[in-house]
Amino acid sequence: FKALNLRYYESACNFILVDFGMDSDIPYNYLLRKGIIVRPVKNYGLPTSLRITVGTQEQNEKLIRAIKEFLGHGDS
Repeated sequence: FKALNLRYYESACNFILVDFGMDSDIPYNYLLRKGIIVRPVKNYGLPTSLRITVGTQEQNEKLIRAIKEFLGHGDS
């Protein structure tokens, strides 16, 4: 997430909070359309962040590709 210039919160849990710097509904809906389920955390006072559970390597790679596409980074 650092390489994508996204703020994130380090965790000892099986999830990461990622701050997209915009209403979290926008990346949430984009990822959902790509078949990726994440959790908005607006109800915890984090309106621009999503909770992303660590998955398998394949799932994590799919997530990163989708976030890059969302941010306009393409295949970089």
